[in-house]
Amino acid sequence: MKPLKAITATLLVASLAFAAQAGAVVVSLEAYNATAPGLDLSVDVTVDGGVASFAFSNNSTGDSAGAVAARIYFETDLGGVLSNPTIVGGSGVSFSTDYPGPGSPPAGNTVDWGGEFYAIGAVAPPPQNGLGVGDSLLVTFDYGGSVDDLVAALTDQSGNSRIAVHVLDCVNGNSCAAITTTPVPVPAAFPALLSALGLLIARRRRAA
Repeated sequence: MKPLKAITATLLVASLAFAAQAGAVVVSLEAYNATAPGLDLSVDVTVDGGVASFAFSNNSTGDSAGAVAARIYFETDLGGVLSNPTIVGGSGVSFSTDYPGPGSPPAGNTVDWGGEFYAIGAVAPPPQNGLGVGDSLLVTFDYGGSVDDLVAALTDQSGNSRIAVHVLDCVNGNSCAAITTTPVPVPAAFPALLSALGLLIARRRRAA
């Protein structure tokens, strides 16, 4: 078991390091209840070998340079296509389904939020364990569809298949919430990394 964990950790570091290149599509998350031009949150969505991987990144600058993504919410209808969630983690980041803070994204009525299929948050204290600038977080699910269908659902503002994030110190010390909006295609330079990681995760699940 220990060698498997070591290999998994190595692949995690490699996959997160090349997340912007490894994934099929990068989806932006934009603040909807605050004006935060420096907020730069995104999720790299990859589908490979029956595993959907969501690699979250925070590259915020300016007035949002202290932003920390403390909670992540997957909307209700994603439960119809995603299953068996796994929080793979990231260096200096610790998320769990048992977390302090709101159970739903703040001001969800602004974007007609439909409820949560799955929600995770930084363990206490969130500012230290959340997704800060330069941090990465990888979450995976079993998924049998295509990346195009998944991204289309994530960015459809009239549907209930989006991802929302609660951000601490979003801008000028105030918190805010952000939601998936615009997909940006990127080259698939390292698809084998996440494929191998997904295979190891699948093996670990079967062995459990």
